[in-house]
Amino acid sequence: MGKIVQKSTNYRVKRAKNNSVTDAKYLILILLSSIVVGAITGWFFMTIKPVKKSPTTLPTGQIRKEDSLLKSSINSPPVNSPTPAQLTTPPISNGFSSSPLPDNTSAPKDVNLINGLEALEGTIEKLKNIKEIQDSEQGLELTTKLINDLRKSERLIEIAKKNYPESSINQHLDTIKTYQEMVIKWQYYFLSKRQLSNQVIQSNQPFKPNKKRSFINLSLQNKTNFLGAVKTKFISLTFDDGPTLEYTPKIVATLQKHQVKATFFVVGKRVAKNCEILKMIYQNGHEIANHSYTHPVFTQISQLQQRKEILDTQESINKCLGLEYPTQWFRAPYGHQNAHVVETIAQLGLNNAQWVVDTNDWRKTSTVASISDSVIKVKKPGVVLMHDGFMTNPNRIHPQESSSRQNTVDALEQIIVKLKSRGFEFATLSETIK
Repeated sequence: MGKIVQKSTNYRVKRAKNNSVTDAKYLILILLSSIVVGAITGWFFMTIKPVKKSPTTLPTGQIRKEDSLLKSSINSPPVNSPTPAQLTTPPISNGFSSSPLPDNTSAPKDVNLINGLEALEGTIEKLKNIKEIQDSEQGLELTTKLINDLRKSERLIEIAKKNYPESSINQHLDTIKTYQEMVIKWQYYFLSKRQLSNQVIQSNQPFKPNKKRSFINLSLQNKTNFLGAVKTKFISLTFDDGPTLEYTPKIVATLQKHQVKATFFVVGKRVAKNCEILKMIYQNGHEIANHSYTHPVFTQISQLQQRKEILDTQESINKCLGLEYPTQWFRAPYGHQNAHVVETIAQLGLNNAQWVVDTNDWRKTSTVASISDSVIKVKKPGVVLMHDGFMTNPNRIHPQESSSRQNTVDALEQIIVKLKSRGFEFATLSETIK
């Protein structure tokens, strides 16, 4: 009996030892698995999800990640009817913290990257003192310049992509986007401040209008104001939707023959294809204006898309001419605009121009006589709308749109001769507006 008990006891001890070994093996496996999973997770967050620093100083609130300039619409504070309470708090704190620029000291030097980063550093430096600006007009002038500088920096760094790792370049571009957001918020601030100032002036001095205007808004909604802005006996011929190989050179030749200057509202995608024609317009002393890149309906796209259309067109103009062309005017495609469109135009430092006389030269039913009569028979034509381009937006072709602008070419000489005989002086839009 004693032997049986002893054997049973030995068996239990042996089994307990085996269980302990097994449990230890499981613990080791679990520990190793945890280490592997932790290492993989750490690697993922370090390489795939880097934490980006961003400026901590903002004009209104904090920059939100979801508000990235190129990924979503700009949800900035409204500028309509601001109240004094909205402007009593300083737009930023006394301190200014800038994002450290990504370091590429080990990468090969590229002149475009160097110039792009220098432009970015210059923008950051100017932003340090923006909170000291009290005058809204001065603030709007500065923010417009900063937007253009950031755009230039972005273009240069984009060019340098071929010589650098994509992840490194994207870090620079992300930094630029962050500052673009900041400058846009400042622009909203100064627009609000200006609007509030105008309201105070109007309430205190109702019979003394404020003559100081930063941007001209020539809208179809009020032709009395539109015509009031046009110099006496001046007329501006404006041509939309070009440049085109078929008709723009003919129009330029007629204008040159009669020593007339005009304004061409160009479409960015056509500038890219017909650069030599744009150069011809420029070299003949005509004014170049902005008419968007793809000719969309501006009231049907976001303000972010509106900005991109305008800026891309300006980039096409500058690239073609090899200089920073001082564009003054923007005209919305189809003339469709609302308060948001007008606001976007002003934010980008451009004047808004529509027209007084629409020749309807784009219609299939138009004739040389109908085009010329629409201008000649008007007492004060002011700003005339014509077209040197056709079928500009393939997604929006009017059933009555003609694929030819030859009638426009043929009517142009009659218009010039007749109106000159009535004492009118032809000039660019900028020269025609007071």
